Amino acid sequence: MLRRCPTPQHRRRCFGDATSYRLVNAEGDLLPGVLCDRYGDTLCLQFTALAAEELLREELLAALEDLLSPKAIILRYDVREDRQLEQAHVRPPELARGASPGLLEVETASGFVFTADPLEEGWTSGAFFAERSLRKLLAEALRSSPEGQSSAVGERKGKAKGQPPVPQVLSLFGESSGIFAAWKGAKVTCALHKGEGEKVARAARELLARRNGCEEHVTYFSLGTEPRLDELGTCRGTFDVVLLEPPALAPSYGKLEEGERLYTAWIALAAAACVPKGLLLVACRSRTMSVVRLMRCINMGVWSAGLRARVVHRSAHAGLDSPIHFALQDTNQFQLVALRLAAL
Repeated sequence: MLRRCPTPQHRRRCFGDATSYRLVNAEGDLLPGVLCDRYGDTLCLQFTALAAEELLREELLAALEDLLSPKAIILRYDVREDRQLEQAHVRPPELARGASPGLLEVETASGFVFTADPLEEGWTSGAFFAERSLRKLLAEALRSSPEGQSSAVGERKGKAKGQPPVPQVLSLFGESSGIFAAWKGAKVTCALHKGEGEKVARAARELLARRNGCEEHVTYFSLGTEPRLDELGTCRGTFDVVLLEPPALAPSYGKLEEGERLYTAWIALAAAACVPKGLLLVACRSRTMSVVRLMRCINMGVWSAGLRARVVHRSAHAGLDSPIHFALQDTNQFQLVALRLAAL
């Protein structure tokens, strides 16, 4: 099946000699229930549908070996909600073909290096590729203070050292964007969800920060699954840029109403953490959230924080390596909205 589909040719046309991208994006590449990410000589394969796993696993593994001759193929289970809906097993990552590959590394054109252990949890395969537009917006925001303003914290640090103010960035649940901001010179605070996965999630971010030599610019703290403004403490209203990148809060239509409530509440918390004229970046990974629903959550969240906002960017696509089937628009997994905040 993979031998006959146009996916490999499409990726070569889009990315030339590059060797790191999403190779298969389920329905968008006419392979429902199958995701595959290429990291050089290592492939990370996921099955979001039990039928695809039962019927196509061995055929796909053989086809991938024939087409790309990878050193290793890893089976991962990052898309947990889809598998749990079908009562499929969720297991730790496992080696399906080849030898243990060690750490993955992907160097971007800017020099930032993404690294992760393919056989460990704590990160989501393919998320780094989907966040290209987010990193571009973040880099532009950090090149200059928002509309000539900077946070009080940044101004104090800049004056103390006789240097330009250091941008203050809050990363809410992002896997790599907060570390990217630290690599760009910002002082970053990374928030992680409390729970059993917190330790491995922090370890993955610390590994990435060490690889890029910016671990001294990153601090961590924990937040509960329910957003509460009092958890911000003295951090309220101190960040030049806030990145809100929660997991899929509305992973199915049955959880859509609850997901809308959570998106609204988290957006309110993120907006409250921003300085006046600060930048808020909201990434949504729930395919059930239409643009209308997401913008309604943003409106309500910003308003409830006592602020107003101007949209400076909106996109609803993860990139050329994540095609969307024209008849299945709700298979889109990534939306990004950038807002410039101001007082009411």
